[in-house]
Amino acid sequence: MSQRSRLTAWLPLLILFSCFTSIPAAHQQPQGWGSPGVVAVLTDIAGAGTTVLRVNRDNKIDEDARVLVKSRDGATYEVHYIARIEGLYLYLKTPLKNAYSSEDLLIQGCDCDRALGLPANGVVGTLDEEVAAKTSVLKFTPIVPLDVTGDLLIKRKDGSFEEVHDIKSYDGSGTLRIHGKLKHDFHPGDMLIQGCLVPRAAAGVFPWNKLLLGGAGGAATIVVITIVNDCDACPE
Repeated sequence: MSQRSRLTAWLPLLILFSCFTSIPAAHQQPQGWGSPGVVAVLTDIAGAGTTVLRVNRDNKIDEDARVLVKSRDGATYEVHYIARIEGLYLYLKTPLKNAYSSEDLLIQGCDCDRALGLPANGVVGTLDEEVAAKTSVLKFTPIVPLDVTGDLLIKRKDGSFEEVHDIKSYDGSGTLRIHGKLKHDFHPGDMLIQGCLVPRAAAGVFPWNKLLLGGAGGAATIVVITIVNDCDACPE
């Protein structure tokens, strides 16, 4: 192969590299914007049994993430999901169990997770056995209680693949069923993650930004990594 031919063969890979590095990695944005902490405070008393909270602002509240309602002294708190937001009124899906005062806090993101006892890495359990693609039942060892209403990130230990799914059912002891089916195979010890470290809209997304931005060996190395990571059923 001549030198000119080699340059021609490399050119598509270099173009591919520059195209992908310019794509914003929006799907990697953590749920709840990472660690926003206090997103609003109550401006009225909220009695036990109500589902309506009046707050001082709505522009920092993530309507899709769980919210921790917490008294300023930290003695009383509970977690809820948001049904909708209308102006400065926040409607919860379930009623408050306790009463709260004006100036009490609404917390989201990693700070909410920590208040609930979720570990810093967000791992709620690890897989007990091999799970093939196109299946929906996972058997795992729980580490902390599972939030059955929250998104679940299933991630390989080496970080090569990850998928986000909704939980359809959970037996409370280590077997859960997801909505839909897995797109990849997962192995014993792979991680189940919840909370603020769960990427948004990442189900089945191949981690191009990890391969392209993290490939220190150049464009040729990127091609090899792609083959190694996704070659469980490649023809010989």
